[in-house]
Amino acid sequence: MRCNYAFLCDFAQEAGGGKINALGIGLVNIRAATLPAKHPQMTFAASLSGTIAEAGMKRVELRLIDADGVNVLPPIEMDLDFAVQEPTLEGNLNLIFNLNGVSFPKYGQYAFHLVVQGNELARAPFSVIAPAANG
Repeated sequence: MRCNYAFLCDFAQEAGGGKINALGIGLVNIRAATLPAKHPQMTFAASLSGTIAEAGMKRVELRLIDADGVNVLPPIEMDLDFAVQEPTLEGNLNLIFNLNGVSFPKYGQYAFHLVVQGNELARAPFSVIAPAANG
């Protein structure tokens, strides 16, 4: 399997025809005046594809990890059925993880890691930073 694209945004939902509708794509910095910083809502979205030879159940994990390699949230794990519809030889699978109220204990770098069948297919890095000083 391969990742066609993955991104962090304010909100996303699956649309008809295998499309993803998203708002606020390109989330790279979360500004927080105090710690722990609680972010009201964010979404990790990805589109995966694979061949008919890869069809079947897939173990999918989404991990949010800080710069020290520590899980910020318990990993989100699920088994998904990857199907390829005849007469095509390839299929797509959209993944959307809407996360509400995520708390960040410190300033620094973080990243979402998408792991399928034990292989990391995508990573979406971002930072939690203090607001710029006025003056």
